Amino acid sequence: ALIFKTFPKLELRCHLLGTTGKETFEELVAESGADVSQEDINSFYTRGDKPIGVLRIFRCLESKVLSKPSFLTRITLKHIQRVASQGVKYIEFYWNWTGLKHFMSYDEAAGDQLSIRQGLQRYGVVARSIPSIDREDTPEAAVELVEEMIRHPDQYTIGIGID
Repeated sequence: ALIFKTFPKLELRCHLLGTTGKETFEELVAESGADVSQEDINSFYTRGDKPIGVLRIFRCLESKVLSKPSFLTRITLKHIQRVASQGVKYIEFYWNWTGLKHFMSYDEAAGDQLSIRQGLQRYGVVARSIPSIDREDTPEAAVELVEEMIRHPDQYTIGIGID
């Protein structure tokens, strides 16, 4: 089993917000001043008879906590660092701008190229971005995302997804 730890790995279909660890979540809540209680945070990271759905966690991050593009950068780099220690060499991050657009423009959110470059330089992990359509939102929101992607192309965005 030890030999498998040495194999290079890739991580596909990784939802960026789903990589947010509890400690990072707590830091971001404190820094953003978001109205999220410690009890809520604890419930997000506690497995019980009826676990809290991951979508509820994503919606909390999108609507209350992720008020700065630098918060996305922090989440991205922390996950890249974590997976690099497990032998991951390539990762594709799916993320949803629709839930973040009240805090930041598409260009600001997609401009997370800094963390992608740093992830390669610091940890040797190649990362790529896949903005995703929110299937619970309107068709107009999907079209808006596509239009923003066309207006702001970058070398690290490799496609469009759906969440």
